[in-house]
Amino acid sequence: METAIRIDQVLLPSFAIRHWREGSLPTPHLLDATWWFADETVSILTTEIKRTSGLAVCLGTPSVALRAWQEGLDNVLLIDSDPLLKRCLARKGYANVMTANLKRVCPLISKVDLAIADPPWYEAETRSFLEAAHASAQVGATILISLPPFEVRDSIREERARLIKHATAAGLELIQIEPGKTRYIRPPFEHNVNRACGDQITADWRTGDLATFRVLRPALSSLGVIEPENVWDEVCFAHTRLRVLRTAKQRGTSPRLQQMGWPDDVFPSCSRRHPSRDDVEVWTSGNRAFLCEDTRRFLEIARMLEANTLVALRVKVDCILNCGEPEAGQAAKQILDLVQREETDYEAIQHLYV
Repeated sequence: METAIRIDQVLLPSFAIRHWREGSLPTPHLLDATWWFADETVSILTTEIKRTSGLAVCLGTPSVALRAWQEGLDNVLLIDSDPLLKRCLARKGYANVMTANLKRVCPLISKVDLAIADPPWYEAETRSFLEAAHASAQVGATILISLPPFEVRDSIREERARLIKHATAAGLELIQIEPGKTRYIRPPFEHNVNRACGDQITADWRTGDLATFRVLRPALSSLGVIEPENVWDEVCFAHTRLRVLRTAKQRGTSPRLQQMGWPDDVFPSCSRRHPSRDDVEVWTSGNRAFLCEDTRRFLEIARMLEANTLVALRVKVDCILNCGEPEAGQAAKQILDLVQREETDYEAIQHLYV
């Protein structure tokens, strides 16, 4: 067990944080389950790519793909569900990126020799990522996939046993599982959860187990278990990403955000199993969560305000305030206040890393 220490007592080097600061990587959002690898894990996995003469595919591992490209490796394809990631990387000149939700689509790529996967730590996602890796791989290829350790929840042993049984039946051979081999840095939304809840833990406390599979037979076409998912619309302000639940029911005519009672409005968990998770109708990348009577009107206002900087956002808010619609003006002021808080948080978080 790691000793609990204050996060502001540590400065960590972070490849991912540096490239987030520079705009190559978008701000992670809890709804995407984005946790970046720590530098030591990025290095380990990049070394595996260097040993591969053929094509390598990275599934949900943008920091690994970015490091490989920067080291001159042009045999790497990145697949990720976040469409903003593709746009950010394209602005920096990286084009070998595909956007796909691996729970819905299993992209068939030319035969790869190495697949590296980092699924969200839930059974359906892990199986989908493993199937996508298998579908992309030729016989004899290697699949590296990060798995949740046993202490994450009581059901992990049973979930892992089912995964290995399914993989074996599909034509994969489990070579090894290395406990604690993958390490993560805490994304901004988790920083805010820990701060709001008073948790004092190290900024790179989270580790996963790395499983290695060898492909014995070509994959059959399968998507595993497909679970229903909520659909969210997104509006971006500087580093802040605001998600609005598209299927939220209209309960009134007010577009104003309604607080849910959490300290600093931060949803108190990163777990999908939290009992209030399905109640949230507006969710930020800083993990602030709200209700809203009329999410459609709120989304319209947010889209009118969309801006790359706080200065531009303030100008747009002033315009709405001068339009004579009190509730629209109040919602706009809420958005401005929210983005200012989030940007302050992000600045503080970035100072924890070098």
